[in-house]
Amino acid sequence: MDIRKISIGTDYKSGAMHYIVGQEVLGGGYSIHLIQHNKEQDSYMIWIQKQSEVLLWKEFKTTMPISLEYKFLMQSPHYFIVKPLKGKRYDNTKSYGDKELIISVSEEDHTVANRFAKVINLPIGYAGDISIGDTVLVHHNVFKYYNDIYGRQKSGRSWLKDDLFLVDEFQFFLYKKDNQWKAYDKYCFVKPIKKKQSYIVGSGVNKEPLQGEIVYINNQLKELGISVGDTVCFEPHSEYHFNIEGEDLYRMFTQNITIKL
Repeated sequence: MDIRKISIGTDYKSGAMHYIVGQEVLGGGYSIHLIQHNKEQDSYMIWIQKQSEVLLWKEFKTTMPISLEYKFLMQSPHYFIVKPLKGKRYDNTKSYGDKELIISVSEEDHTVANRFAKVINLPIGYAGDISIGDTVLVHHNVFKYYNDIYGRQKSGRSWLKDDLFLVDEFQFFLYKKDNQWKAYDKYCFVKPIKKKQSYIVGSGVNKEPLQGEIVYINNQLKELGISVGDTVCFEPHSEYHFNIEGEDLYRMFTQNITIKL
């Protein structure tokens, strides 16, 4: 069985060192790629990864007090099981040169909640296009913490255990397969377009109001004769903002698209 977590030390709760596959290490530059048992040396090796580079980071002999936790394949009748991409619930840092700055420390700030998740398992009987290992774009509340009336930190209803979460088909909007983003179900993504010369729009506005370009399209819009790259109009207050690979986009429903220009 694959090892998910290794703990080194006699005091599991307070004194042991814990290493989990997917955990960020070395200041976030690397993540744990694999925890492997070396039968010849009777040791456990921790491999870390940065992009395509995989390195041996640590090795522990079995003479040390070691606790292991193995991966097991859970499956839900209705939900996708996911984990936050890069092992982080929040995406609240930005790099400036060789420096990394924290841009928000509030757990209530939904704008810095991690929106990207890796699919760990599929619903029972699921026969759609999404596969284990794909990346999905999720609602901002999936990974976010909140505080109860006593000020205690709590996870939302999507939390399952450890770094695993349950999401249904209403909680994710886009998925990435074979390095290509695809809109899911009734959702589409529109890119705002720059303001044109106009006497109506004030000088403080730099985008055309209620207009955009289709970037990720669903089958419903295709059947209506709309294509990627088309300029469309959409309903007021339908813009749900996402930043996808450096591009600002609005998530919308099919019915939010009102006119093809």
